[in-house]
Amino acid sequence: RYNYSYILTFVMNVPTDREIGEIMSKNLRILVVDDEQLYRHLVKVNLESEGYDVFSSSNGEECLEVVSNKHPDLVILDVMMPNHVDRKE
Repeated sequence: RYNYSYILTFVMNVPTDREIGEIMSKNLRILVVDDEQLYRHLVKVNLESEGYDVFSSSNGEECLEVVSNKHPDLVILDVMMPNHVDRKE
């Protein structure tokens, strides 16, 4: 489901304009995870205005549920949330 070649391209090399264009032409699904509702809303609204399909969750459990059901291409995660789920999968 995931195209790891894009990930490796960004980690290993600077992507070419063509590669960036290919990635940006997709309708990316983005998950925003933050316990602060205002931050979730601001990020969601801004990303949606750029044409992305955005989901949000307020805690680690919701995040794992959305990831397993929606398969986002990118997760923007607040790593300082309280009551996080500590699972390494």
